[in-house]
Amino acid sequence: MTSMSTVKIFIVSLLVGISWTSPAAAQPPAVPAAGVPLAGVVQDATSGGLPGANVDLMVLPGLETKQTTIADAAGSFRFDEVPPGTYEVVATFEGFKPARARVRVGARPPRPVTLVLPLANFAEEITISNEPARVQTEVGANINATVIDQKMLENLPVLGRDVLGTVSRFLDAGAFGTGGATIIVDGVELSRLNVPASEIQQIKINRDPYAAEFSRPGSGRIEVITKPG
Repeated sequence: MTSMSTVKIFIVSLLVGISWTSPAAAQPPAVPAAGVPLAGVVQDATSGGLPGANVDLMVLPGLETKQTTIADAAGSFRFDEVPPGTYEVVATFEGFKPARARVRVGARPPRPVTLVLPLANFAEEITISNEPARVQTEVGANINATVIDQKMLENLPVLGRDVLGTVSRFLDAGAFGTGGATIIVDGVELSRLNVPASEIQQIKINRDPYAAEFSRPGSGRIEVITKPG
C-alpha cells in the first residue's frame, strides 16, 4: 500500500511539472530587444552598384525617418538594430529617380532589399534668336589661324635654329609667290628673320585671304611678335 501511494504521488508530480513547462516550450523565440539587421543593395538599370547613394529607413504609416545610411563602394547598405514593424526603404542618387521598397521586420532579419534606380529625365533647352550673326572683317577676328606661342615654339623641332624654315611648313605653298613668304616682325615687314627663337613671344600665320594692310594673303605671311624689351 505504501509503495502504491508513492507511485501515485510521483506520477501526479510528473504531470504537474509537464503542465507547467509545456506552455513555455510552445512559445515562439523572443524578439531581441535591440532589433535585427536590415541589409540591401542600390543598383542602376544595368545591375551595377551605385556607391554613395543615400538610403533612408522610414517607419510606416507616418513615414518618419528612422535611420539613414550611405551605400558603400559596391552599392550595399545595412541598418542595424531595426525593431519589429513595417518600414519603407527609400534610395536616392543624383541623376536617378528615387526607388522605394516596403519591408516587414519581425523576429528574424528580413531578406536583403534590392533597389533599382532608373535614370532621371533630362531636359535640353535650345535658345533660338532672330538676331543675325555679325560678320567681322578685321584681320584679328579670323579664327582660321595658326598661332605658335612661346611654349609651343620651345617644343618644335627647330633644325639649325632655323625658325623660319620650321614654321614655313604651316604656310600655303601656292601663296608664296616668287619672293617667298612675307615676314612681319612687330608690324614691320622685313626681308628675313633676324630674331632668335629665345626672343620670340608668338608666331601667327593668319589664313585670311586678303587684308588691306598687307601685300600678300595671310596663308603666305608670317607674323612675329617679340618679347617686351
